[in-house]
Amino acid sequence: MDFSKFRQSGDLSDLTVTVNEQVFKLHKFPLYAKSEYFCKLAHSADVKKVELMGFPGGPDIFSIVADFCYNMKIELSKNNIVQVRCAAEFLQMKGDGNLIDISDKFFQDTITSTKMSRSTSCIASLLLYASAVGELANVSGIVDVCCEALIECWLKPPTKFSSPTNISKQASERREDKTIIALLSLPLDWYLKLIISARDRGVQSSLLAELSTSYISVLIEREESEEKPSQTSEPVDSAAKSPRSKSPKKTDIAKVLDNIITILPEESLFSDAITIDWLTKVIRVATTQNCKCRKLLVKAAGELLFKLSAEELCTISPSLLRDIVQESCSSENGQTEKACRIVDTYMSEMVRKGVLTADTFKLLATVVPKDARSNHDQMYNILEYVLTAGN
Repeated sequence: MDFSKFRQSGDLSDLTVTVNEQVFKLHKFPLYAKSEYFCKLAHSADVKKVELMGFPGGPDIFSIVADFCYNMKIELSKNNIVQVRCAAEFLQMKGDGNLIDISDKFFQDTITSTKMSRSTSCIASLLLYASAVGELANVSGIVDVCCEALIECWLKPPTKFSSPTNISKQASERREDKTIIALLSLPLDWYLKLIISARDRGVQSSLLAELSTSYISVLIEREESEEKPSQTSEPVDSAAKSPRSKSPKKTDIAKVLDNIITILPEESLFSDAITIDWLTKVIRVATTQNCKCRKLLVKAAGELLFKLSAEELCTISPSLLRDIVQESCSSENGQTEKACRIVDTYMSEMVRKGVLTADTFKLLATVVPKDARSNHDQMYNILEYVLTAGN
């Protein structure tokens, strides 16, 4: 029987379905025949009205699903397949030839095509849609398939038809990359699953470092921006606020840092992707949040200090420098002599700039063991400046 004319007209409707305040005049039999969700309603009561809360993709996607139930032709694309697949999961449309089956096949064909072309941008689009849908995309297996495809693209060399992620871009440019935008929007659990799998499959540690530094930076910046409005006493016009402007649940920064930093390969923390500016910012947050990963970050900063110029060294606060040097001196890598040179270089540069204070000198002068210096001439010159400057 051709139900399409009833779908279009709504004649003889015996079931009203509401999705985000949009009303659909439908019929029970086509919906019950394709959806276990609606079928269960039929056995529970004589239902005439149903409101679908949190429906994936909203009324536009439900309209596609309803068309399918009435045996009407539907158009699937990379722009709607995630939402349609999740909608089918929501409505429990199982069985051969049903919507879960059909959308799974289309989704797999889409993923296969992206892997052949090594194109991460299409996978990124799918992940963005998955993030918008939420946990249902994870339950449906969409997130796992996308992450696996992304890893395969990273592991294989690009072809002339590829559009791979340019991970070597500057941070500001990377965040405009479609693939990076998608990854930065992933919930923490999804992101951790991706990074752990990528690490175990042998994806370059430098790439993992690039992604993780950006992911952490975005979350820290977001937290800082969300804290600013609360510091003002100006009244807020609640009536002018958009219903979509509701603040998300506050991120547990300590959990983010501890989880991400500890799962990265150790060499990731010593790659070129890790800068002293990034480390300084993240160590500051890790300190205030009592993060377990702080020691790893400080260790990475210690390795990086040896590569910095005197000018770059002076961008670090004296207290942080002391922590880094202490960690270097306590390590088993024989870094005491190098740590001593860093302290002397740091204070000498501050003397040159005329900004070394007595407090800073006291903080740093004894941070290395007494026998670490083979020559104390530089330290005497620094001390003479402190005494004569009177600060």
